[in-house]
Amino acid sequence: MAKEKFTYPQFLETVAPPDLEAAQALHALAEGHSCGLKIEAAKLGFVLSYLDPGTKKTVINLVFRKNGLHMRLYADHAGGYVDLVAALPEAALKQLDKAPNCKRLMDIAPCSPYCVMGVDFELNGKRYQKCRFNAFLLPLSGENFSPLMAMAQRELELRGA
Repeated sequence: MAKEKFTYPQFLETVAPPDLEAAQALHALAEGHSCGLKIEAAKLGFVLSYLDPGTKKTVINLVFRKNGLHMRLYADHAGGYVDLVAALPEAALKQLDKAPNCKRLMDIAPCSPYCVMGVDFELNGKRYQKCRFNAFLLPLSGENFSPLMAMAQRELELRGA
């Protein structure tokens, strides 16, 4: 049996009004960088994956969590925009602190043979070596919106997308 194909309008129908504008702005940013789009069904709703046009690897996910729509940024170049990371609200920076460390970067056995490694950067004199899946998984709307959009823009630029 073939997997069901989902569309972006179907996704938008499921987004709560407070998150709708942020989701549309992120979509426009990704489209402007020629990112591919993959939409899959998940437990709490859809998962949108924006794909790097050169590598076809995921750069950004939009995922539903119990407390709303979240953006996951695969920040491979976070060291190139630490100024933008520093602009995140205090609550988001606390979440970054709590994110699990990358075992591979910490010279511990890798968590998975498929893991390509986490993010490594320094912020305010502290070195962060975080798991790429959880480091920048944050609510998209509210006070996180502007800094996350700026980070996504810079990540896409540094990837050459």
